[in-house]
Amino acid sequence: MNKTLIILVTFNGSKWLKEVLKSIGTGLEYHVWARDNGSTDETVSLLNNHPAVTYFSKGENIGFGCANNEGIRFALAQNYDSVFLLNQDCRIQSDIFLSLRSFGLTNKENVTCPIQLNWNGIGANLNFSARYAPDWASHKEPFEVDFVNAAAWFIPISIVKKVGGFNPVFFMYGEDRDWGRRLLEIGGQFTVLPKLFCYHHSSIQHKRQNIIETKKKIIFSYEVTEFFFSNKNFTEWKKGWIKRALKRSFRRKQLFNTVTLINPIAEVRVYRLFQLSAPTWGEVRKKSMFSSPFLLDN
Repeated sequence: MNKTLIILVTFNGSKWLKEVLKSIGTGLEYHVWARDNGSTDETVSLLNNHPAVTYFSKGENIGFGCANNEGIRFALAQNYDSVFLLNQDCRIQSDIFLSLRSFGLTNKENVTCPIQLNWNGIGANLNFSARYAPDWASHKEPFEVDFVNAAAWFIPISIVKKVGGFNPVFFMYGEDRDWGRRLLEIGGQFTVLPKLFCYHHSSIQHKRQNIIETKKKIIFSYEVTEFFFSNKNFTEWKKGWIKRALKRSFRRKQLFNTVTLINPIAEVRVYRLFQLSAPTWGEVRKKSMFSSPFLLDN
């Protein structure tokens, strides 16, 4: 099928969805598949029978990755040529998406991403500009990076078949980082198109953040994939902690340029969390699937 399946996973997202669905609209080149994760607001009534939504299902909250896996399985079963993972708080105009699709179908080894602006269009989303593509404004042509968060990923189905879906061990956060790590392992990267834009809401733009807690979340997202997938056991993982911690401390441009002392405090908190969690996570690891694809053939 020469169409893209746009996969939209929702949870209490009614405050964004009207604009998101209006922006993407309908088109001959794509269908919108939506899955609600147990919303208690107006999300379900908004999605049900909405003209922009081609397929809609709902159920309990199974997490971001597993819900997206359902959409990816559907795309594989129906022979779509690509999928586009779109956050419920990320809007993209239909004409911009069509340009993204046109480029993405030729970009057979990489995931293609637009620039993520703030919801109001004033400036780039902070996470995108500080962590994933800090020099995006200097680029005039498409450029490659090692990772972009999964708010707006265009993925040819050939890449899906190689990398698989999201590992279900991640309920929320970390699943896109792990998927990106697996993409890099097969020689792929993320291609960013500097002339195409989406608009991604982020609470970090509007709320005063606890800097240490923000750092802890960033460090945790790196370390959780290191712990689960890069090392054979907790002892081996601990040996490399100081080296990785020092490396992160000297990469302050990608850690929001905060005060030098903040990083070590956050590092210690994450380290203690991993020490406490190691036995439990070790058991989860043994039960989890660690060969691609992840839960896409069930």
